[in-house]
Amino acid sequence: MTPAPPTVGPDPARTVPGLVGREVKRTPEATAVVAGGLRMSYVDLDRRSARLARGLRTLGAGPKAPVGVLLGRSPDLVVALLAVWRAGAPYLALDVSLPQPRLDALVADSGTGLVLCDPAARDTVAATGATPVVPAETEGTWAAFGKAPEPGAAACILPASGSGSADAPEDGVVVTHEDFADRVTAAVARLGLTARDRVLHHADLLSDAHVWEIFAPLCAGGATVLAPDADRDPADLVRVMGEHRVSVVRAGPSLLRTLAGQAGRSQCTALRAVVSCEGGAWQVHSSVEGPVESAAVSEVPVPVAFAGRAAAAPAAVAVEGDGFALTFGGLGEASNRWARCLRSVGVGHGSVVGVLVRRGPDLHAVMLGVWKAGAAFVPLDPAFPAARTAWLLADAGVQVLVTEAAYVPDGFDRRVLCVDDPEVASALARGSGAALGVAQDPDEAAYVIHTPGAAGRPHGVAVTHRGLANHAAWAARNLAGAGRGGGAVFSSIACDLAVTGMWAPLLAGQRVLMLPQDLDLAELGERLAAAGPFSFLKLTSGQLGLLARQLGDAGIAELAGVVVVEGEALRGPGAARLGGVLGPGRLVHEYGTAEGSAGPCVHPVPADPGAGAGAVSAGTQLPGAVIRVLDGEYRPVPVGTVGELYVAGAGVARGYPGRGALTAQRFVPDPYGPPGTRMYRTGDLARWTEAGVAELLGRTDRQVRISGHRVDPAESEEALHDHPCVSEAVVVGCEPAPGDVRLAAYVVPRPGAEDLDSAALAAHCGRRLPGYLVPGSFTLLDEVPLDADGRVDREALPDASVAVPEGDGGWRRLEDAQEGPK
Repeated sequence: MTPAPPTVGPDPARTVPGLVGREVKRTPEATAVVAGGLRMSYVDLDRRSARLARGLRTLGAGPKAPVGVLLGRSPDLVVALLAVWRAGAPYLALDVSLPQPRLDALVADSGTGLVLCDPAARDTVAATGATPVVPAETEGTWAAFGKAPEPGAAACILPASGSGSADAPEDGVVVTHEDFADRVTAAVARLGLTARDRVLHHADLLSDAHVWEIFAPLCAGGATVLAPDADRDPADLVRVMGEHRVSVVRAGPSLLRTLAGQAGRSQCTALRAVVSCEGGAWQVHSSVEGPVESAAVSEVPVPVAFAGRAAAAPAAVAVEGDGFALTFGGLGEASNRWARCLRSVGVGHGSVVGVLVRRGPDLHAVMLGVWKAGAAFVPLDPAFPAARTAWLLADAGVQVLVTEAAYVPDGFDRRVLCVDDPEVASALARGSGAALGVAQDPDEAAYVIHTPGAAGRPHGVAVTHRGLANHAAWAARNLAGAGRGGGAVFSSIACDLAVTGMWAPLLAGQRVLMLPQDLDLAELGERLAAAGPFSFLKLTSGQLGLLARQLGDAGIAELAGVVVVEGEALRGPGAARLGGVLGPGRLVHEYGTAEGSAGPCVHPVPADPGAGAGAVSAGTQLPGAVIRVLDGEYRPVPVGTVGELYVAGAGVARGYPGRGALTAQRFVPDPYGPPGTRMYRTGDLARWTEAGVAELLGRTDRQVRISGHRVDPAESEEALHDHPCVSEAVVVGCEPAPGDVRLAAYVVPRPGAEDLDSAALAAHCGRRLPGYLVPGSFTLLDEVPLDADGRVDREALPDASVAVPEGDGGWRRLEDAQEGPK
């Protein structure tokens, strides 16, 4: 039986006053508003707006009683706008430049009875028939006041542009709280605003620009710098920008010319982004010369950033594949319908939704819909054995599964929604495509992805919206920024390798090509070459080698602006040769870990045929990420000394859900970071070089990388021990050639089972494990070698790189293996 929809009140984080309130709680003493020599903190803004809101309610302000705002650019203006909302009313935007008849008509037509104004404008307001209210003279208490407004309620009334007259005024434009918040959050995403930014407000309230100039920085923890009313001259604005270290500004032609001059550049040293409007479309420039580039940490959740892109170019293709193409606008509407559908069956904040869908037209919409419903998802691969899928669903505590009819797992007794179910399709079609009023807390889980566990069972990692946003924003700038062709996804979505390709192109306004689930890898090169060139491709070293063989040097060089290899060590003459083919900076090795939100470091592969045979570099830290090499007491090790690699900063995951002890063991307090922050101990051994580069030198455990997946051989051993004919089993990782990592199994059969066929044993593993965990070779042993302490002596195991003799049942016997190289 379908549960009743939950009772959900207005989400304060989906309205601008709610978003500003979040920053009040986060950094109450930070500067919110700057005006000349005045500074107002977030907590002061909160208290003053609460006091004014109480006064306005006493005077009769409310949902059906708009409040006019006729104030100059001073801190009182920002206080007033928030106060009107907290009093439950919309504000009517007014300006002293309007003629009296126009003011009279606007006030009368909107039903405005109160107008907030400066003392000098009392008589002007009184002439309209409204009551003038001077903020500084309005009584009220400092106590918290107001509740979250309904997303569909009116937030403001903007007089329509054009030449209205007193006799026939043009209708005003009513903007709802939901639309207002969408405009603001889209600006935050488009501009990459953070708490370090200061945005200049110099528009009047009659302009749409005031919406984001005032509130976008306040919703990102930054500061709004108010230009004095008298400063209309571009040179004066530049002076104000330099004085207050403005980093983002909206500029018309005259201000653009001034900023481009030597005086403008010398004064505005903090300026990083300039917004202009050409033909009604936003143009964002770095200073005044080209696309914006920022190394700032991004905390804008991916669904919010995507909404900004969808609003900017709704008709552009976002996701395409065999037989389908979704525009940004179409994908946004589809995801909103999924969000409503999921909310109707009880999905909300704290929920975990399983996503078991092919790489096709539904995947992005479902995942975005899960986020917009306030939940996290577990990505699952249709190629996983049924037993594996069932275990992962149970481990993650999935209560709702979105899948296809062909993949519904046996025994799953929770709610199932099939994308190919006509009833589900009909419900989606009836649902609204409008945005849903649910926001993502940056510290909430975005997805739960499974990594190997030493006990033979994987465990989930809860990656936060903050970590995902930071990685995806960096990749959108630096990877998708290498071209205009977007990216492609052809790896398992249950691996963090796919995260970058799934989301970074969309945040850059580019398309994602989804290659089909059942793609024959023999066609991979041909398919990618036909759809390219791409801005970037992210793949495993094995996939890169396959493409190099299929396409040749010329084809691989034309395939993408940047090729990123993640998951296995990229070294050796072959890697160096490909680096030379692609050219400087175009072949990149990414050091990735799910616990660090996909990838905290990248390293360009040197284009030197003689390089690459030694250790692998962890590379350069991404914005917001920190790597440290520490000893057992968490102390930094000297240059050249081996220690353990730790990851800190914005990308550190929440931990392992349901595994408190393991989380505490692997996510430890960061003694070098802000109070309350943690760092993740990766288990990778590393050392610093004289050049300041961290070299990777192995593991503290047995984990290896295979096909982009982090693998612990204990999982394979567990499956082998479940076979009734196996007495003992040991599985190790081996590397016959640089980057070619495989699993090798050594098996001692039970008495009487010496004729066990290794193919049957591999099939047994395949029914329990994904393909990358099924050993590639099996060696028959009479007994497992032990050391003096009675532990498995893996160094004494025979070499696993010898080919299996034909006609021997697939077994590599000990005497055969001993003939191979050690």
